[in-house]
Amino acid sequence: MDGIKERLEPPAIDEIEVTLIGGTAGYGESILMHIGNGDWIIIDSCVNVKNGECAPLAYLKDLAVDISQHVLFVLCTHWHDDHIKGLSSILEQCSPRTVFALSCSDDRRKWVYEMLNDYDYHGKSTVLNELTSTIAKANEKRIRVLPVKQDSLVFNVNGVTAYALSPSDEVVKKFEEEVATAQAKYHKALTQVLKLKQLDAETIQEAEALEEETIINFAELIDEQIEEEIVVQDATELLKYKDTKKIEQNDRCVALLVSFNNHHIVLGADLENKSSDVGNTGWMSVAKCSSMQGVSSSLFKIPHHGSETGYCDFFLKSFIKNDATMKLTAWSKGDKQIPEQNMLGMYYAHSQQMYITTTALFKKDNREENKSIKKEMERTTEAIYELRPQLGIIRSRMKVNSPSDNWQTDYFGSAEKITQKLFE
Repeated sequence: MDGIKERLEPPAIDEIEVTLIGGTAGYGESILMHIGNGDWIIIDSCVNVKNGECAPLAYLKDLAVDISQHVLFVLCTHWHDDHIKGLSSILEQCSPRTVFALSCSDDRRKWVYEMLNDYDYHGKSTVLNELTSTIAKANEKRIRVLPVKQDSLVFNVNGVTAYALSPSDEVVKKFEEEVATAQAKYHKALTQVLKLKQLDAETIQEAEALEEETIINFAELIDEQIEEEIVVQDATELLKYKDTKKIEQNDRCVALLVSFNNHHIVLGADLENKSSDVGNTGWMSVAKCSSMQGVSSSLFKIPHHGSETGYCDFFLKSFIKNDATMKLTAWSKGDKQIPEQNMLGMYYAHSQQMYITTTALFKKDNREENKSIKKEMERTTEAIYELRPQLGIIRSRMKVNSPSDNWQTDYFGSAEKITQKLFE
C-alpha cells in the first residue's frame, strides 16, 4: 500500500478488525471492519493525495480481499469532503450483494441531484461530483440503498450487529422541514426563470447581478468553499440556487454501535455536542437512545477529529470504559487544524490507550525548521518536490470469542500512540 512501508497481513477468519485510516496531509477519514469469515464493512472513504488512490480499496487489495464478494456494507456517515472522496470508486467494485447505507436525512441528495439534472452545472465542487458519481454507481450496480436513523439496525452478520445511534427523530424532522422549504424556493425560482425568459434582454442582464449572492448561497448549501468559478451562462443558472438555506451536516451524520459476544464498539463519525443541544440532538440524544442502554464500550472512534464540539463528558464517562482503546483522525485544512492539544488531554485523562493518525500538527518547532530548510532549497535548486506525509493507519483486532476486551492495536505510517510527552 503506497505510503505504508510495512507489509500488512489479513485478519484470521475468527478475528474482528477495526481499522482507522487517516488521509495524507492530515485530511480524510475511513474505517474498515472485518466482521469474521472474510467479510468486510467500509465506513466513509478518503484518498491518498500522493497518487489519488482510494485508501480503503488499496488496503483491502493488499489483503487480497475480493471486494465484489466480501464487502457487504458501505456506510456513508455524511457528505463532507474528507469523508467521501473515492466513495464512488468503492461502489464501482461492489456487487448487488453490497448494501449502501446512509443517513435518512441525507435524502437531500435526491433534491440536489434533481437540480443538477435540470441544469447544466459547470462548477468544480468535489462534494457534488462525488455525490452524483456515487448515486450513479449505486443505480448502475443495482446496489440497495438503506436509509438509517437512530436505533435502526444497519446489519446483523456473522453474529456482529450494528445499530445507528444518529440522527435522532428530532434532527430528521428538522431536516425534512428545511428541505421542504428549500424545494419550495427552488420551484419558485423555476417559475421566475420561465417568466424571465419571456422578458427583454435588459431584465435578464439585471438578473445576472445576482451572481455573487447566488454563489455564496450555493457554497453554503453544500457546506463547501467554492474555489473555482462557476460558469454562469444566463439568469437560469443564477436563479436556481437563490435563497437556498444552508443544511448543516454534522448533526445528521451516522454514529454507529457495533456489538459482538458482549463486546461493544462506538464509532463517533463527526457527531457533535453543541451547547445549544437540549438532549434531542448530538451526543446527549445518543445517550438516551435505546441501543445504548447497558452498553460499556471498549473501543471508541473519537468524534469530529477530537474537536471541542465533538466532546461530551457525560457520554464518555457513562458509556466508554476507562482505558478503552480510543482512536481519532487529525484534520488540517489551510490554517485550521484539529484536534487541539488541550482536547487530546481531556480524552487522554479518560484513557491512555489512545492513538492518532498523525501528530505532525503539533510539531510546530519542526515546521519552523522545515520552513528554513525549504527557503534554503529554493535559493539553491531549480525545483522543489514536496514529500507529503504518509497515510496513518490504526488497526485493532480481537478474537470473536475473546472473554475479555483484549484489543491488539498496531499502528502504521504516520500514526502514533499518544503519550504524556505530547503534552509536555
